Amino acid sequence: MKKIILFIILILANLQLWGNIEEKKSSSIDSIFIFSYKDTECDSIFNYFSGILFYQNRNLLNAISFFEQYLNENPEGRFASSSLYHIAESYLNLHFSEMAIAIFSEVNNKFPFSRYGILSLKKLGDIYFSKENYSKAKLFYTNFIYHNIDLELKDFAFFQIERCNYYLEIYTEPTEIFNNFLIKYPQSKLCPELIFELGNYYFKVKKFKVAIKEYNRITKIKPEVSWLDSVYFQLSLSYKYLNDWKNSILTIKELLNRFPDTKLKNQAYDIFIDKLLSEKDFLSAIDILNSIINTTPQEERNEYYQILANIYEQLGLYKEVLYIYQIMLINEKIEENKEILRSKIAELEKITEALGNSIKPLNNNIQIEEKN
Repeated sequence: MKKIILFIILILANLQLWGNIEEKKSSSIDSIFIFSYKDTECDSIFNYFSGILFYQNRNLLNAISFFEQYLNENPEGRFASSSLYHIAESYLNLHFSEMAIAIFSEVNNKFPFSRYGILSLKKLGDIYFSKENYSKAKLFYTNFIYHNIDLELKDFAFFQIERCNYYLEIYTEPTEIFNNFLIKYPQSKLCPELIFELGNYYFKVKKFKVAIKEYNRITKIKPEVSWLDSVYFQLSLSYKYLNDWKNSILTIKELLNRFPDTKLKNQAYDIFIDKLLSEKDFLSAIDILNSIINTTPQEERNEYYQILANIYEQLGLYKEVLYIYQIMLINEKIEENKEILRSKIAELEKITEALGNSIKPLNNNIQIEEKN
């Protein structure tokens, strides 16, 4: 049994060594088999991989304990940089940022050219950025870029430097963060998402025409991105706020045609409803609302029932409004909202009393049907 456990540990050790750039490939396997039969070496490797397992399962205190046991026996061992790095990450996840800073710094000082030594520079940049110490964050990101060969992580560091420049008042407008990055690194994989963020910024400050330009830019240069449904939705909203209902509805139709299973489906239908209500096409709005209600989970239906109730109230169909509020009362979980609904029901009962009692019997599965 012990030989089987040892064999598994040796396999895990070699897998770890394969991805660790700090080790020389020529000696990794030989050195493991030379020392693996010694109990101390076996225990040491066991401690390291136990730490990895505990770390992956978010049992951080136990992970720290096993990594420290490994380091006590192997302060310069082949897994020393990895152990130190994971200890630092564990402390960071436990919100001991000062301890994490000290250990990440130690990793970089002891193993400056190892994978974990270089990654520690990025982690230090992230920590100081979160602490709003943008000068130090920029310094660590710059050092990380200088040593790092991973282009994807480099892209992130470049972008973080641009953000630091804004907070250090090197830039005067927040849009310069995005524009300067897009100009300097046009081939970056981050560009589509940053263009989207740029569009969202213009949308937030109500510069809808500029937002539309950025959103359309994504649909042209990166039509294959998985989150393009969000782009179409924001684009439609931008047209809506410019009262350009024609393009707003065309964009929503494009969204629903290209992404029939999108999570934004109900919100997309909301835009249709807004248009129909603006044109006082109440019957079509009621049809769409009933379609949404049929596909919406029970606990989320009240939002749409309320819109439906508002339409019926505008049409003077108070019995239908009363019926909807009774269904909403069944669905509602918050007591305060229940009291509001009870009050509305009491008022509507007075209004409909003179019309006779023609309310349909309640059933949780009943949907409001349009009356001919």
